[in-house]
Amino acid sequence: MRIGIEAYSLFKQKAGIGVYLQESIKYLQKADSINQYYLYAGKKADLPFYNPRWESIVATGFQLIRKLSTAWLVLQAGRDLKKDNIDIFWGIQGITPFPVAKSIKKIITVHDVVLYLYPQTMIFVRAMFFWSKHSMDIMKCEKIT
Repeated sequence: MRIGIEAYSLFKQKAGIGVYLQESIKYLQKADSINQYYLYAGKKADLPFYNPRWESIVATGFQLIRKLSTAWLVLQAGRDLKKDNIDIFWGIQGITPFPVAKSIKKIITVHDVVLYLYPQTMIFVRAMFFWSKHSMDIMKCEKIT
């Protein structure tokens, strides 16, 4: 299988979800000797290991879209995943691409529930976007981690 992973947090966060993703990648590259993995981010990742089944992919689209992980997920990721024949996509931010081919299985990680517990701490427009997108994606995805 060809598995795509939204890997922007590898560059942005050296704590929390960034560490979670880094540790998950370390585990997967040792435990899985069959599947191929594609790490999508705004720039090429220097992977901390060599494994020919893992590849760093630079997200496509306008430069601004590539730099903003949420913008890439919403506006461009579906096309990139289809072009790369991805079978499974793991959305580490808790949201999935739109639109995305129905043939691509979707997994999301829910790591931040501030949106639901303390919505007043978020900018209103951002909270509304994530609330609506996150709620729809939870219903659409095949697995939640």
